[in-house]
Amino acid sequence: DPTVARNLAVAYNNRAVANLALAKNQAALDDTNAAIKLRPDYAAAYRARAAVHQKMGNIAAARADLAKAESLQAGGTR
Repeated sequence: DPTVARNLAVAYNNRAVANLALAKNQAALDDTNAAIKLRPDYAAAYRARAAVHQKMGNIAAARADLAKAESLQAGGTR
């Protein structure tokens, strides 16, 4: 069901943001990956994963995710 997948992706992304704030970086990364797997067009999940990558020192991956988020947002998805 697309609605369930969409809502679940949002929930994973929200939990990722919370985990990142708690310095639970691996859990945050796992949650953003789950959100993106459920909804590959979800720009907010790419932005959140970019923040996780940055915090983990993976600057190239952070830049790639930011670029993907920008391209998705330009295409009309959030």
